[in-house]
Amino acid sequence: MEIIQYAPNFLTPLTQFYNEFTVDVPHCYPVKEEDIAFATSGVTGTSKYYAADDIKSEMAFVAVQDGRVLAFIHLGLSKDTESSGQSNGGENIDDKTAHILFFGYKVGERQIGDAILKKAEEYLQDEGVTKVYAFSRHHRYPCYHFAYAQLSDRLGHVEALLGYNGYRRTHGQAFFDWENFNATPTPPDIPVSLSVEWKEGRGRLPNCNITAHKDGEEVGVCSSLSGGTFSSHPDAQDWVYTDWLGVDDAYQGQGLGKYLLLYSLQEMHKVGYRHASLSTDWGNNNAFLLYGNCGYKVVDWTYAYSKRLEKKAEVVIPVRTENSFSEVIDYTPEHLESLTQFYNHQVEGLPNCFPVSEDEFVTVLSRLSKETERSKNALESEALFLTQNKGKIKAFVHVGFRRYNEDDEEEEEERIGYIRFLGCERGERQAGQVVLEKAEAYLNSFEVKSIEAFTSRDEARYPFFSFDYARLTNYLDHIQGLLGNNGYKPSNGWVFLNWENFSVEPVLPDESIYTSVTWTEGRGERSNCTVRAHKGKTEVGECQSVSAGVFSRHPDAQDWTYTEWLGIENDFQGKGLGKFLLQYSLQEMKKAGYRHASISTDLSNYRAILFYSNLGYKVADWSYEYGKTIR
Repeated sequence: MEIIQYAPNFLTPLTQFYNEFTVDVPHCYPVKEEDIAFATSGVTGTSKYYAADDIKSEMAFVAVQDGRVLAFIHLGLSKDTESSGQSNGGENIDDKTAHILFFGYKVGERQIGDAILKKAEEYLQDEGVTKVYAFSRHHRYPCYHFAYAQLSDRLGHVEALLGYNGYRRTHGQAFFDWENFNATPTPPDIPVSLSVEWKEGRGRLPNCNITAHKDGEEVGVCSSLSGGTFSSHPDAQDWVYTDWLGVDDAYQGQGLGKYLLLYSLQEMHKVGYRHASLSTDWGNNNAFLLYGNCGYKVVDWTYAYSKRLEKKAEVVIPVRTENSFSEVIDYTPEHLESLTQFYNHQVEGLPNCFPVSEDEFVTVLSRLSKETERSKNALESEALFLTQNKGKIKAFVHVGFRRYNEDDEEEEEERIGYIRFLGCERGERQAGQVVLEKAEAYLNSFEVKSIEAFTSRDEARYPFFSFDYARLTNYLDHIQGLLGNNGYKPSNGWVFLNWENFSVEPVLPDESIYTSVTWTEGRGERSNCTVRAHKGKTEVGECQSVSAGVFSRHPDAQDWTYTEWLGIENDFQGKGLGKFLLQYSLQEMKKAGYRHASISTDLSNYRAILFYSNLGYKVADWSYEYGKTIR
């Protein structure tokens, strides 16, 4: 393998590499050689595709082995006077900045990815660069994803390698899709007239601008583009991408933004579009609420990164929703059937979440009864509030609290509240709001000082909601938006990686090490397994894997094994023992009938994410705990 400067003779293998690299990224369609030639034209000197002249020179490196591209990185040097603006902090006026326009490496080739990244950084240091940005939404390949996309979290092995090398997230852009959309716009509270302007573009179907006018003045705009703007692939032509939605400040909060968006979709559907996509800033909670309650669902999180190199030697769109639910009421056993159905609908399609039965769901409700005996670690008190319309649940919240220092009599007791679960039907934002307010009022009456939502604590989470350590999944974006809009902040992120139909071939790194295997029966149909590594009489490593039946009784869960612990003694780390133990454990689990594997880690544990993703796991979900201090 060699790392050399990119040249046009690598165009064909680079195009093949790019298509394989982005195959699992939403809205990344197969590209032609001419697309990659255009994106790399600033390197080859044939032309330069950037409309704004803020990149003065470009360089790219490629790692090649036997004619195949294994890694690629494309750099752009900014003008000396440029201030990138990707972050509000950490920049000096004298910074010389550069951009990583694209970076990728083949899964399993971590060392090659690391080598080409270091090669790029050395080049930038030689050029005097002190700050580098990666995957900025304004410095990106035009054929990659839709507008404003940064590094997709589907490319977890690249995220991990950047993080491992000191890059930190500076911005995020979430992408929402609405497949087979069916939009029915409702006029807002203010009288407006709309004008529709169609424009031909790169796509097979036209682009569209919808403008709202009041008293002859423009008060709102919705601009939509064909997915063909970004790709010539046939599958992209059925997609409409909403590039801009804006409403004048004086007219926000009156339903105009939602009306403009849905009216635009209605018009686009008439001309042949079938699927819709849009994106927003990672902190725009109001936009999350609007899009999530219209019918869109989050399909991708993308991030920009930055790193300081040592010298060598918001569009806010409020939405108004009419109440369509009853007052908030307490849970009673008569609600069990409808509450179970509602929960199953909330988690349908989520990674590692399986439907539950009433008998299973009632287990998390047992402590709502005052007569139920409380175990030592159980919450001190719990309550469940819900609201419904015509007998159908629209939202519910399950809360509880405990004394923070209840086992230490010398310290002052402080109650901490927990939101065990919060769910609301998409489109029923107000229903979610009122049950959340009811929950906070309940906790406040007990002088709770802080609230944790979707914590991983065993006593405060639903045991059948995903696998162990799961928090609030990114896929429940409308719940994330609701919490964020009410002052909750994300923390303690956790990433889940799955490997469907796994296949392993473990290789023992040291012949003096031997293994022992212990099988134990659990809740699942198949047994749990602990594999230990020994050197002499000393245990030097352990891997614990359980049946997903531990978390769910559903038949589909029984085919999954979840690795909940992998540990190696310090003196034996970095020698391949962890890889062997994990693969050996998976091999044993496969013999027992398991077909799919899952594992998880802290989102800041880039070493683990690199390790797992290069074995064959792929990032399936990112989840976060949310917290709020009550003043």
